[in-house]
Amino acid sequence: VLVVEDEGFYDHNGIDAKAIGRAFIRNVSAGSIEEGGSTITQQLIKNGVVGSDRKLDRKLTEAAVAIRLERQLTKDEILTAYLNTVYFGGGAYGVRAAAEIFYGTTPDQLDWGQSAMLASLIANPSRYDPTRNPDEAHDRRDIALDRLLDTGHITEAQAEYYRSEPIPQTRFVPAEWEPTNYFIEEVRRQLLDDPRLGATPDDRAEALFSGGLRVYTTYDPEAQAAAEAATRRYQPDDERFFVSALAALEPGTGRVRALVGGPGFGTGPGQYEFNIATQKGRPTGSAFKAYVLAAAMEKGLVPSDQVNGTGNCTFDNPGGFPDPYRASNFGGSGGSVSTIRSQTLRSSNCAFLRLGQIVGISNVADTARALGITSDLSDLPISLPLGPKDVTPLDMATAYASFANDGVQVDPIFVDRIEDREGNIIL
Repeated sequence: VLVVEDEGFYDHNGIDAKAIGRAFIRNVSAGSIEEGGSTITQQLIKNGVVGSDRKLDRKLTEAAVAIRLERQLTKDEILTAYLNTVYFGGGAYGVRAAAEIFYGTTPDQLDWGQSAMLASLIANPSRYDPTRNPDEAHDRRDIALDRLLDTGHITEAQAEYYRSEPIPQTRFVPAEWEPTNYFIEEVRRQLLDDPRLGATPDDRAEALFSGGLRVYTTYDPEAQAAAEAATRRYQPDDERFFVSALAALEPGTGRVRALVGGPGFGTGPGQYEFNIATQKGRPTGSAFKAYVLAAAMEKGLVPSDQVNGTGNCTFDNPGGFPDPYRASNFGGSGGSVSTIRSQTLRSSNCAFLRLGQIVGISNVADTARALGITSDLSDLPISLPLGPKDVTPLDMATAYASFANDGVQVDPIFVDRIEDREGNIIL
């Protein structure tokens, strides 16, 4: 890496005037940017602090910070930080990831030819990617080998041998890239469906897994741990084989902080890769009554208004099934005529079925959608107030968060931002 990127690394103070002059002459002669004059220290500052904007003030800041960094850290510390963070392409940040992705090994097992190949990627990871542009990659690898020969690191015989080595044709996928929990899998699933990352599924996969993107999620490890502990604590452990799911998000921002999609992510015994929290709804039961209340308040009703909660209750249901529709209160309670507030405290089924008829089932469905429910409610069953429709936990969390946000619905998000490998925000 030093021979290719910064041969005078151990001699300069953070900037290399000779390298800048040499790069200027070569680039003018070529009529394009063929060589950079930035030192490794400057590249480290660019990648981690000032960004890659090609403006004079940015370059001046980069040079000044590089000089200060050289006074604060040793050369070996700077080089280690650089090798651990520089982008090699293929989604590989750092030399360890690059060695694993392109050669399926660790850095200490690389030979001179493999090391030359990886070092040559840094200047332009996309253009010189051996799995995408093998001819250009082969030429760049050989240039790196020539520099190693010129500087005495390898012999002519070694150079000839390594020139004959094949370059990588495929990439190895590190095990840690595989999703390890429901949250990560949901982020991956959403991004692979996002047309902003590419016109086709292959384009999106290339951008996500090989484009050097940095994805900043809304994930909160403490909230996730609490969510997993809660589902374990309150889920019955018996022959009924219950499965729990949970979604937690911030009202007002929609940032999803925790997600439990099942008993455990994976393909092992008792594990699911299918995410119940986002991909498959369940009947919500009485939790849906909140939307009936919201629709009633929108229609001008108030908590002190009276509603009939006596049961059993029967409703004509022309065109529906069954007709007539019959329901009862929990435990067979006879119920009473009382205020909406009292019927809510009792969670009276018959009161809420009648309240749904008073405000209109279509209005209940519209209110639920406005609060964040995305499930299909179009058939408008008379039993809708009792939550017979499949709704995901994420939808329920989104809708209830709207109550906490003064009735303003905010879409749930799993990603705060996405940056390209140079730090530019692209999403």
